[in-house]
Amino acid sequence: ALAGYGTSAAIIFAVRCNAKVCERGSGGDEVGVWERIGRAAYGRLGVVSIISSLLIAQLGLSAAYYDFIVVTIMQHAALSHLHALAVTWVLLTLVSMIRKLSSVAILSLVGLITYIYIIALLVAYSSEALDCSAANASLTADQLQCAAKNGDIAGISPICHPGAAEPIAMATWSGFGAWFGPAVFAFEGMGTAMSIYASIGESMAEDAPPGTSSTIVRRYTDRAFRWVVGGAYSCGVVIYVCVGALGYLAFGSSVEGTILESFPEGPAKANAQIVLAVVLGCTFALQMNPVWGVIEPAILGRGDYSAAWPVLRGVVVALIAIACVLIPAVDAMISLSGAVGFSLLGFILPGLFFLKLNPNASVAVTLDRSVAAGLESMGRAESPGASANGGWGATLRKNALDVVVAIALVAIGCTGSVLGVYDVFQQQQHP
Repeated sequence: ALAGYGTSAAIIFAVRCNAKVCERGSGGDEVGVWERIGRAAYGRLGVVSIISSLLIAQLGLSAAYYDFIVVTIMQHAALSHLHALAVTWVLLTLVSMIRKLSSVAILSLVGLITYIYIIALLVAYSSEALDCSAANASLTADQLQCAAKNGDIAGISPICHPGAAEPIAMATWSGFGAWFGPAVFAFEGMGTAMSIYASIGESMAEDAPPGTSSTIVRRYTDRAFRWVVGGAYSCGVVIYVCVGALGYLAFGSSVEGTILESFPEGPAKANAQIVLAVVLGCTFALQMNPVWGVIEPAILGRGDYSAAWPVLRGVVVALIAIACVLIPAVDAMISLSGAVGFSLLGFILPGLFFLKLNPNASVAVTLDRSVAAGLESMGRAESPGASANGGWGATLRKNALDVVVAIALVAIGCTGSVLGVYDVFQQQQHP
């Protein structure tokens, strides 16, 4: 919930920053949303920081997808690591040739539908594990482990994982670093969300009646997008909590980071792995869309890229393959990408940009307004906005909440990033 709602708050902050920058007349339509916000906040440093974190986050996410697809091909197609890398490169390069988000959305929808199969398996396994634990509550953990391994005790299924018989363990702060990277990775949609936001704005501008001002179009876009973000992340929190709870019920504290690895060996697990690999392949183009939006204008220039853009995309996918060779473990790639790239992109930078750009989040401005309201109440000054939108008291409370949320995003992001990177290196040294 912390990762999900923190990220959704950061996305809303980014949208509000973009609106404020556009109202001030900074940037232009030809400038990307992130570049516009970063430049308005901290100049060239802001642009470099946000673009760097965007590339790290999205390329790391895409590399994790690539890693999983390679492993799946090796397991089920009996190919060597090198051949699996080559096959995956061909498939993902072809997917990367899709340039319109509308086409990518169709692939993503197909991918989301296939997730139902994996969730159905998890529900079945967790139900069986609960029944098994209740029927064999008198057995010790060692007996249950032996039975689950050998299947030589009547009434015990191989899904009766010994971890399911353990008492529920409470979360502790010592595991914050190990949790933060994967959690932020799982919920992080900051890079793709802003690409979708820009695409929605372009569509609304095309469909708007002639003569409609850009300000009106942007306000409608912002309002629609906030509802989409709020609904999507609320649903995501519910789904992830349910999946996490079911996984813990089924496999206990020994549940794997990638829950498919905890499934018992058999056709169901193999099918689930293949389905997930297809899902990740379908959504690869969506995750890479922000990357293309950055590197193609920078390398090829803005406008029509003619025949050069397919070559560039193929080269970038090849570089991702090299990264997978250097970091072949899917869990390590996920944790590192979440702790570094997505922590910067989804927590730290949106909070800093919001505090810098939005006057409503400025403590100084808020105090000035509260002083003006106090003077007005004593009849010593006039404040034209004192009675608007519920008065300065309501404004003060809203501003204070914005400041607290923005500061919390920065603090949580910095802490989680440091602890997350430390945990990844500890795991690599002591697997």
